[in-house]
Parts: sequence; structure tokens; C-alpha cells
Amino acid sequence: MDEKKLPVHLLVVGGGAIGAFYGSRMHQPSNNVFVSVVCRSNYHEVSASGFTMDTKDWSKYTFRPHRVFASVQDAASSGIVWDHVVVTTKALPDIMDTADVIEPVVTVGKSAVHLLQNGIGVEEGVWRRFGGKVDISSA
Repeated sequence: MDEKKLPVHLLVVGGGAIGAFYGSRMHQPSNNVFVSVVCRSNYHEVSASGFTMDTKDWSKYTFRPHRVFASVQDAASSGIVWDHVVVTTKALPDIMDTADVIEPVVTVGKSAVHLLQNGIGVEEGVWRRFGGKVDISSA
């Protein structure tokens, strides 16, 4: 029996080099895994052309996200319930609260939050806000 997999929706918050690379590796539409990206300054370019990736291990390729959003609020208004929220923005705890930024796209009890940010202890505020669904933090 050919069993159809339910779609998995990942949202990458931060469309820079780290977000583009990890998003491109996770995006697998043929396996029902769909990666969308929140971009700010590069929103129009990524919407039109995707990301051009030039890597040592995977050569040169283009990553076209499932959806591209200009803001977290736009992603929240899309109607998609995000299974995973991957944060690749710079960690600036004295300037912005990551938990406040991503709260509109996190569904408590459903969304896992993955922090790919620099710094020590950057997960604390997100952990307090969303509990045990913060399962990755790296520098």
C-alpha cells in the first residue's frame, strides 16, 4: 500500500547564509517536507529567484523555498501551522527578544523551535516562553 505522508512545514526565520543553507538541506518536497523562509532585506530577490547556493560539498544549486515571507507576521497570517520554527537570526538579547519575534508562528504543543544562533544561553527566554519544545541550540 502506498501510504501518503502528511506534509511537514518548516519555517526558517532569517534568510541569510545560515538560514538559506540549512533551509535548502531540509527542503524535500518529494517527501512532503516544505521549507518556507522569512526574509527581510532580500525578500524581493528571494521571492523572484530563490537562493543561489555555491557549496564545496553540494556544488552550485538554486534553493526555491515553498513560500517566502517579508515578516514573521506575514508567515503567521498564511494559515500554515508550522511544525518546526528554525531561528537563524543573530542573537541580540539586549536589542530583541527572540521569543517575542517568533511567538506569532509558534503553536504551543505543536511547533518545535530550533535555535541556530550564536551565543551562550540564547535559548533561555524561548525555553521559558514555549517550554520543552526548544530542542536545538548552537553557537
